[in-house]
Amino acid sequence: MKIIPKIHVLSFSITPEGPRKSICIKDLIFVFFLLCIGPQGVWAQGVVKFENHPLEVNGIQLFASAKQENAFYYLPKEASLARNQDSLYECLLIKYKGTEKTSQGGLFHALFQFNISQKEEKQLAAALRKKHPGAKLLGQLPLADKNDQAFAKFQIVSSILNSEADWTAQIISSGKAPITPDDKVAIAAQLSRQGATLLWNSLQLPTSDLSVTVSAYYKALGPSFTAQIQAQKAILHQALSKAQAERKYGLWKEEVFELVDSLQQQGVFSIQINDHQPETKNSQELEELLAWIGRKLLADWFIPSPTQHEGNNEIPRQGYLLKALQKIQEKQFLLTLKARHIQYIPIIRSGNLQLATQAQQMQNPYLSLVDFQRDELFESATVSFQVDAPYLAAFQQLINTATVHIRAKEPNASFWKHQIHFDAQKIQAQGPIQSVQLPSGGVKHYPNGFEYKIVWNLQGMDSLISPHQWLPLQERFILLKPPFDQTLITLDIDRHAFGQDNFKSFQIRFATVLHGQPQIVKKLIIRRNEGEGQKEIILYHDPKQPIYYQLNWYGTDGQLMEEMQPVTEAYLLVHPPTQAQ
Repeated sequence: MKIIPKIHVLSFSITPEGPRKSICIKDLIFVFFLLCIGPQGVWAQGVVKFENHPLEVNGIQLFASAKQENAFYYLPKEASLARNQDSLYECLLIKYKGTEKTSQGGLFHALFQFNISQKEEKQLAAALRKKHPGAKLLGQLPLADKNDQAFAKFQIVSSILNSEADWTAQIISSGKAPITPDDKVAIAAQLSRQGATLLWNSLQLPTSDLSVTVSAYYKALGPSFTAQIQAQKAILHQALSKAQAERKYGLWKEEVFELVDSLQQQGVFSIQINDHQPETKNSQELEELLAWIGRKLLADWFIPSPTQHEGNNEIPRQGYLLKALQKIQEKQFLLTLKARHIQYIPIIRSGNLQLATQAQQMQNPYLSLVDFQRDELFESATVSFQVDAPYLAAFQQLINTATVHIRAKEPNASFWKHQIHFDAQKIQAQGPIQSVQLPSGGVKHYPNGFEYKIVWNLQGMDSLISPHQWLPLQERFILLKPPFDQTLITLDIDRHAFGQDNFKSFQIRFATVLHGQPQIVKKLIIRRNEGEGQKEIILYHDPKQPIYYQLNWYGTDGQLMEEMQPVTEAYLLVHPPTQAQ
């Protein structure tokens, strides 16, 4: 693994022979600036501690911050297909066919991200705090390229899209990899008839022939090391004098630094590194060491000369004159640096594009067929409705039915109407997708198009819920989401403490606002003799409404009811009350 180092000086001393020389004030200011506010300072944002084996929680790697104690960044496991606000993949594959061979082929377009979902991030933060109490999750690990630019590379891996067999006529991508949670990259391809067929079938398999690989670097603070730089005084002074010969106003500052680089290559300087042996040849670390040599020479071996103009340049420049040999106090050049460096650690993550699920094998909303011989948009069309997957369990707990009403818009509403129903039994038997065939004739006979509305029947509710009036039917695939939110809570019990007290069981009640009414939405009784393990609880509530819980403990001395408390995170650890309570 190649590591690209960047040196950061923590402290240094200049050690002459004889009386100790004081450190130059401007060098101290420079060191302070480098440490505290420099853009590449040791405590730059997103720098983590170097670790051979990072912490892993929920299968995701965590990296300890170099700036904050007990704080971590996470690194997603893979690049994945992006989803929109309706939880649908942002992907499309159209296969088209016509009467001529040249009018057959396909179009492919997809968006990728390199992140984890908000739900996964909340679960990760809760699991981290459980493993390391008080730990803080700072967010996704900042990535960069090796030049410290905030972008990286991504590569499309596909035998179809990368094929030389004329399966892909053209492929376009946005070039830079998505390295922050909100970034997305786009890829698009125009396919031949064979290429579209192969990709079509590939995307319906558990593992497709399309993957995206992200390549980037993260910054890790490496161990400290000590560097000692020496040179014979007479040899170094002779080389500098030769370079300054016949220069009345001395050397420019940049010429001194260039001269140091040249003298190092000639072996004038001896550089010895202890405690750490990084790459030094042609590396940025060596460049920084040489820069410190240049700073020391300018401070102690040169004096500023009167400013002068160079050529036709109207801005005066500062030159530097070499001191006489006898006026330089050191008997040899000696510079000791204690430093640590930032390493640029490469990462490579790949993700496979997968669309097929058992419920979507027959009617996949991401795959479409266009027949130029029969324009379906103006003749007839099939519209599919699917219950949002996270809410399927609600049909067992809360939802009686969901009914979709479809009709032609006025003035043709009385000419065509249709209804489809979802309930727990039908979903179990037929799956979460139902389709309707719009009448033949399309816009020819129904110029105003079609519209739909959804009516929800909830358990324990006397009235039906229809959150929207009639909506225009503009898509061929519509995701049905109930008019409430759901929250997944992981309930854990301190079994050790529960086994040591007088309580034999407890009841936990969850309360929130559902359909505008405050109510108890869930009750659970937990007994001491139940097995180990966490419990996952799904709670349904109106959007943005808080959730509260209350514990009622039962024991040999009676019962104890605790105060109602808010649920503040997805992981809830329950402790038995103390005797004082």
